[in-house]
Amino acid sequence: EKRRLFSMGLAAKGFARRYAAGLGIGLALIALVSLPALMTEEVAWLGFSPIAVLYLLAFVVQGASEEMFFRGFMMPDISRRTGILWSVVITSAIFAILHIFNGGMSILSITSLFLIGAFLALITLRTNSLWTACALHTAWNFGSGLVASSELGGYSIDYPVVRVGDINMQINDYGIVGEPGYIIVILIFIAAAAFMLFAGKQRLVVRRPPPEQAAGEQLPE
Repeated sequence: EKRRLFSMGLAAKGFARRYAAGLGIGLALIALVSLPALMTEEVAWLGFSPIAVLYLLAFVVQGASEEMFFRGFMMPDISRRTGILWSVVITSAIFAILHIFNGGMSILSITSLFLIGAFLALITLRTNSLWTACALHTAWNFGSGLVASSELGGYSIDYPVVRVGDINMQINDYGIVGEPGYIIVILIFIAAAAFMLFAGKQRLVVRRPPPEQAAGEQLPE
């Protein structure tokens, strides 16, 4: 459609600040999700390998490309037809469904992916920029794939920086419902989405202004 990048939320102004904020938020979310396991299970530091750095660079490209498609391109187009609320819901649902092709999907994992997509959409709307979402997406994928070494996106990577738990421990099969650990992800992203909507100076949901008084009605002195 011959759009310019700034029209998709990729303006150069404020790039570094917004990208750094996204990385920080993403790593903080990974820390919150991983905290119960870090406090209760054995943690082993495996160290960075050259391929881990390559993964990080790949996640930079992947995170930005997915955000440009879902939140930069698809969400504004849908919002013109359905409104902002439904555009967030629809793009987040598509975002979650497409991750089914990663394998290992369940009800809880799909729900968590939907909420992650919704949070990325809300933070894009709140910052009026795509940079924060791009960086958050990259930090989340790198953190869950290599640092926390989980399978939150339906995939696992063989070069973790940190290993949590016993590698020989038997993995339970929870079937279509999914691993209970996803409940933590769901609760955290519900809280994060609520913050985007209702908290802070740039909150997305605000009180409606009081109705204007009827014409000709005398105003109090």
